[in-house]
Amino acid sequence: MKHKGSSTTLADTRSHFWIPKGRQIVQKIIRRCLICRSYSAKSADQLTSQLPEDRIAQTPPFYTGGVDFAGLIYMKHLEGMQKSYFVLFTCATTRALHLELAPTMIT
Repeated sequence: MKHKGSSTTLADTRSHFWIPKGRQIVQKIIRRCLICRSYSAKSADQLTSQLPEDRIAQTPPFYTGGVDFAGLIYMKHLEGMQKSYFVLFTCATTRALHLELAPTMIT
């Protein structure tokens, strides 16, 4: 039957057989068919909000951004192992990222 829809499927079936309440039975079967469901499915609309003003304004890089510390890493130093941290500078306009190494979490 090749998933043609209810009227075409019913016409193909009636060329060989007569089924009482055929239209209702064919529609019931087509509603349960996963392939037919995927063909007739409506796509969902994605709701999107407006971007913040600092994301769309023409500003130089890192004019608006954020700072964060990341991870504790151990580095080999002359005196032995030393604790260090990553400092992440993020740009809100260009989504750029700048990393630096800091010996302590003191700002």
